[in-house]
Amino acid sequence: MKKNNLIRMLLVAALTAAVTWLITYSATIKGAERDVAKLLGSVGKYQKLEEIQQYVDKYFVGEYDEKAVMNAAAEGYVAGLGDKWSYYMDPESYALYTEDRSGNYTGIGVTVHYLEEDSALQVLDVNDDSSASEVGIRSLDLIVAVEGQPVSTLGYEGAVSAIKGEEGTSVTLTILRGEVRFDVTVERRIVEKQYIFSDLLNGNVGYIRITEFSLGAQDGFLAAVDALLSKGAESFVFDVRNNPGGDLNVLINILNRILGEKDLFIEEYQNGERYTFSSDEVKLDCPIAVLCNANSYSAAEYFAAVLQEYGVATVVGEATTGKGYGQTTFKLEDGSAVVLSIIRYYTPEGRSLKESGVTPDVEVALDESNRSLIGRMDVASDTQLAEALKALGE
Repeated sequence: MKKNNLIRMLLVAALTAAVTWLITYSATIKGAERDVAKLLGSVGKYQKLEEIQQYVDKYFVGEYDEKAVMNAAAEGYVAGLGDKWSYYMDPESYALYTEDRSGNYTGIGVTVHYLEEDSALQVLDVNDDSSASEVGIRSLDLIVAVEGQPVSTLGYEGAVSAIKGEEGTSVTLTILRGEVRFDVTVERRIVEKQYIFSDLLNGNVGYIRITEFSLGAQDGFLAAVDALLSKGAESFVFDVRNNPGGDLNVLINILNRILGEKDLFIEEYQNGERYTFSSDEVKLDCPIAVLCNANSYSAAEYFAAVLQEYGVATVVGEATTGKGYGQTTFKLEDGSAVVLSIIRYYTPEGRSLKESGVTPDVEVALDESNRSLIGRMDVASDTQLAEALKALGE
């Protein structure tokens, strides 16, 4: 009897082990099948490139640089995403990009952004005492070629990289100003960026122009606010016209000084996760106006939108560009990088500025002849600034 029980127990154990092995084997096979299917799917995705390479290897009679081919392929891949805020940088462009973000760089002293419709770099601002200023380059000029190479061929990063270079060397730019096209040669120098310009208007209005929300701007902004308050400022005009945006943390730190304890904006990721950024209890308790225009971009737009939604400021000027995504830079192994839109931004009321931008409370245009002089003209010539002062009761 005991022998039969032992046999039964051994049979049960053997069957259990067999079933367990079958289940494990089945799961392993299925997992392997999934891995193989995933691998085959990835291979299938890039089959077209492999086919092209085979034809190149077999028939192409020219010589080519493999790195240049891979850079072009990477640039085309990101462009194919259809997102105008995502782009690829080759190693040289990325090195210059990180240099530029440090606050000092070797260049000609202009702030630019890319105009897709014109395939050109539009000058948003020209630093005082810069080599660009000395040769007469103005805000709103279009740079259409660098050293004879069209910006349409170089692309944004390529054109910016070509303008920069070794200190003491020169670069020739082709400028389009209205219908006039001309070349100008500019010396490259060490450029120290200035992001904040301030003045006391009418004896009691603090005027602060923010050219970019970049590292260094927040300290300059806080110092300017305190200095103007000590001089008797009772209201403020914040000018973000021709401001191309900048760093999220800089924007938060500047809004911290203005708003008091409030939600600033919401960011949303691919997986649906949402985060809300808030300001602290410090508040600038006085009338405020914000100046913006069609070249106010990204962080500059959210600066105006947040103050407008809370009724803290009267927004004056023209509708802004309309940007609703935030980007992150991913450095690749070869020293290149890809900038991808990974965040959707929303105002405190849950509104995206993508494409629609900010509509001013008081819409007023600036005379065409004065558009290149923003921040460099008196109140009588600056109709938008005059309207902002009027909104403050001046």
